[in-house]
Amino acid sequence: MDPPVLARDPKPMAALMEFCSRGVRGPVWTERFLVCARGQLSWYDPDCAINGYIASDEKGSIPIKNILEAIIDSAEGKLLSLVTERCRYEFRSKQTGEVKAWQDAIMNASPPGAMQYMLKMPEIGGGIYKKNFWEVMGANTDDTKRGGIPFGVRQELVTEEQDILLHNLFDLIKAQDVVNLKKEYIEDQDLARFVGNRMPDTGNSTNTDPAKQPPTMQNCSDAVEEAIILHEGDGDGSTCGFEDFKAAICAQRSQDNPNGSEMARIIELAMQGQKSDEVFESAAGEMSVGQKLYEYHKFMNKVLGACRDGDDEVDGKGADKVSLTKVVAESYTNNIVREVEMLIQRHNQYQERLRTLQPSLRARTQHQAIDDIFDSEMLPGERWVG
Repeated sequence: MDPPVLARDPKPMAALMEFCSRGVRGPVWTERFLVCARGQLSWYDPDCAINGYIASDEKGSIPIKNILEAIIDSAEGKLLSLVTERCRYEFRSKQTGEVKAWQDAIMNASPPGAMQYMLKMPEIGGGIYKKNFWEVMGANTDDTKRGGIPFGVRQELVTEEQDILLHNLFDLIKAQDVVNLKKEYIEDQDLARFVGNRMPDTGNSTNTDPAKQPPTMQNCSDAVEEAIILHEGDGDGSTCGFEDFKAAICAQRSQDNPNGSEMARIIELAMQGQKSDEVFESAAGEMSVGQKLYEYHKFMNKVLGACRDGDDEVDGKGADKVSLTKVVAESYTNNIVREVEMLIQRHNQYQERLRTLQPSLRARTQHQAIDDIFDSEMLPGERWVG
């Protein structure tokens, strides 16, 4: 067969999005930090946008190869539906152009040469199977903290994941200008629209702390002007490009200047995620076979450790949760109870069969045995009739 003209090659991306879970009373929208990396679409708690994330602690995930279609709602253009063979996942954003960027990143295609490593057979013996079985199986075992907006971090120390997140954030802010789509800088109006979409309900907040209040238009203007001044680069000094934006985010913080810059203060305030304690089965997404095996293996190790050590806490959860030791003990005793109940039921079935035998069991045992003795002794009474 001829090779495919194009192959799937998703682009790395990260941002805050709202994820739709199927609750008892209908759909429930929960904010999540969405990450597209290493052939996987994963989501984490929203505070990971600022603090960074650990890849193996994901709330849910979908292998990119499982996604067949990525559909944008034609009416609003702010709803993204990802279709797999199993079900349909829905994400939404209030920012202009954000779901379109996610559609492009997830469904991005490349020449077929990009599939050379995906189609390569693993080496057996002293090869990669011996080095890391879970990696070959496609399981995510990475426990290194990644990403997070680098507030107050020197620019030369910004990691690749953090730089990608900053680029995505900068592109999202400048995309709020629906007139000048090709510009490579942000203006105070773009920043104000972005903040307004991220903080729509804070105007009625009872919080009296000035630092927690929604930024005003004047704050946005000051932030853009300060960002231009902070960056001593090759810019024209009149517009806020990406390097200006990055310099403002990475501005050093101190006791006298805890925010570093006005831009950093506004972005940190706007990117505060809204946590939700509700857990739905549909929010877990889909896992590859390797990831399922790894999660099962990890869980059973925790069960074994809890049973040996007698710990009442697993994964940092308090004693109000049922411990795994109790779960295993109850499961074991329940199996014994079910086995005894099955034996009693089988005994009753055997008794019923004995009572319904034709001829009866008594007739079978009496024939040419006890009655013959009765006859030889000439004892009164009739012979047994079965």
